[in-house]
Amino acid sequence: MEDISKMNVPELENLLIRCAGSAEKKGLVWADKKALSDSMEDKRKVILADAAPLEGTEAGKERESLKSESYKTFLSGLQVARGEANRAYVEYSSAKDKFEAIRSILSNRREEMKRGL
Repeated sequence: MEDISKMNVPELENLLIRCAGSAEKKGLVWADKKALSDSMEDKRKVILADAAPLEGTEAGKERESLKSESYKTFLSGLQVARGEANRAYVEYSSAKDKFEAIRSILSNRREEMKRGL
């Protein structure tokens, strides 16, 4: 990361623009990964229903579905999708925080210039 304390106003403005673009890209990546994770969550009952045996009590069918390899595989994929979405959110959130910090520094630097400091 650049040494922000030594940057002049135009350099800070350029950095701010780059950070805004980075935050947007990371936000879009997070949105896509979250949509995938949410979509998988929506399919949970379908996976369970497909894995259910045709005969038996409802409780027995559910128990067998929950033990099925297809459901276990689905849960593993869901775990990966959630993890990727969570990591993407952390990156997006960090990018937004960096943007806000630079914006604040830039505002302070402009105020210093107005006051002749």
